[in-house]
Amino acid sequence: MKKTTTSKRGGRRQALSARLDLLPVEGLVAAGEAMSEGEAKYGRLDESPTEPNWHALDVASDQSPISHAIHHLALYAAGDTSEDHLGHALANLMIQAWFERSDHSPYRGMTYPEMLSGA
Repeated sequence: MKKTTTSKRGGRRQALSARLDLLPVEGLVAAGEAMSEGEAKYGRLDESPTEPNWHALDVASDQSPISHAIHHLALYAAGDTSEDHLGHALANLMIQAWFERSDHSPYRGMTYPEMLSGA
């Protein structure tokens, strides 16, 4: 059972495991802008228009969000300013986290090496 917190006035809520309010808004906006650019460029899945295109990525291929995040970080480190590489790297890392943690992901609970090997 999850921990419950009680306010001074007696209101109760489930305690959160992550303090999302501590995330820098600028990083969230940068990732959101990168995701918006991706949706404009790649669209949604044809068979399920409510699902984003990235839900169908093959992480064990050149579509790997980890590879794309590293690519954007390398371009950023080299001084490339053609796009917001930090925002794109963040977005790709968030996509990778979805693949590892979402109940809707075929890779849930797998480590990155396991994803690559098809374990």
